[in-house]
Amino acid sequence: MLGFTQMLLGGTLASALVAFLYDGQTAIAMTGVMTLFALAAIAAYATIVRPAEKQIARALLNHYSNSQKT
Repeated sequence: MLGFTQMLLGGTLASALVAFLYDGQTAIAMTGVMTLFALAAIAAYATIVRPAEKQIARALLNHYSNSQKT
């Protein structure tokens, strides 16, 4: 259900942006929107996903090192 919601909202937003920015002759509007969403995905990965991955890795390392001591 989450994937459906993401596609529904993302597709609707992207379509509206492309339609708003389209100049009638070039594909710059679509290219710009695709670039914008790609940069947003990179930013989300760098600020949300990557820190969480590091935190999980530290927790696993601490758990493993503590279990080796006993």
